[in-house]
Amino acid sequence: MSETKATVDLSSLVGGGDNPTPLSQAKLNANLTAVVPFTLEGLPAGLHYCDEPEIAGYVMCCGTGCVLCRVGKKVEDRVLLPVYLPLTQRVGVMLVSRKCTPKALMPQLVDHIKQAEAAGQRAILFICRNEDYTFTVDSRHLLPTDDDGASLVKQVLEAITAGTVRIDSVVQTLTSAQLLAVDSIKRALALREG
Repeated sequence: MSETKATVDLSSLVGGGDNPTPLSQAKLNANLTAVVPFTLEGLPAGLHYCDEPEIAGYVMCCGTGCVLCRVGKKVEDRVLLPVYLPLTQRVGVMLVSRKCTPKALMPQLVDHIKQAEAAGQRAILFICRNEDYTFTVDSRHLLPTDDDGASLVKQVLEAITAGTVRIDSVVQTLTSAQLLAVDSIKRALALREG
């Protein structure tokens, strides 16, 4: 005789899905990614990268008492920069390192955006992450026929200003209990703190 198993509503496990964010994380990799910047203002954030399969990505550092800090995971100082992604017609958020070395992303972004502004134009940027984690950035001026996402960008900026959308919503925020539910993190904390 087979037992009837109880079901679970997955949305209840992640805090409900009734208010999905209109933002997505702009993932930069070896493929060319087209972005249309609409601001030079981003949100500073301390992030931990977790390669554990249960997490597999960036997690917000929760500051004092942070489990990931306590197990020795490095905090990466990033700026969360919203951009328009014309290929998917979404507003995305790039996780930009504050590094200012010549091939780092931030100085190249600022340089291309300021050059376009000096010419009285807006730019579309083409970004590629190289194998050594440096970046190649190329750009051209937006043409009148290019999709710049103006109406969507306006809606998202209004929602951010109203507080109904958060730029940092594209990065996981996990509680100590959620992090300690991952066996390898729980073991690492036990080894570190005895």
